[in-house]
Amino acid sequence: MQTILMPIDFSDTTDQVVAFVAGLAAPLDAEVYVLYVSQADLDDSEQGKAALSPRVDGIVAQLSEKGCVASPLLVFGPVVESILDQIDTKQPGMVVMGSHGHGALYDLVMGSVAGAIMRSGKCPVLIVPSPKPASWEPDPAMIDPDAWNEYGFPFG
Repeated sequence: MQTILMPIDFSDTTDQVVAFVAGLAAPLDAEVYVLYVSQADLDDSEQGKAALSPRVDGIVAQLSEKGCVASPLLVFGPVVESILDQIDTKQPGMVVMGSHGHGALYDLVMGSVAGAIMRSGKCPVLIVPSPKPASWEPDPAMIDPDAWNEYGFPFG
């Protein structure tokens, strides 16, 4: 049986990742490990598990309803290192995860979890892009046309 590791973060992208993995895993008869890594600095990890387990179990239930074999993984620690540890442990055939799509500058300064996992080279990584907001175009009212014209750029 093939395995897919699906790190999630409960962002808007998670629903897209779940839908994609369900469509991929069911026909392949692949087992899906739903991984959530918490960086929370909790003195009692049992308290953290009690708070987070129902959310992870909910994602597992969504996959099960779509005909997938899924298991929850709840880990506490640094995100990238924890995901890489689970890749070493579970040895999935593929990792499917979402991307927030912050942009190159954000990734340069803050780093990208998806980018770090892709660069590890331990297995294929498929990135599901973040959903674009409904009003993704810049609001012209937010841009000062005089400032653009001062520097010689056409406004429009």
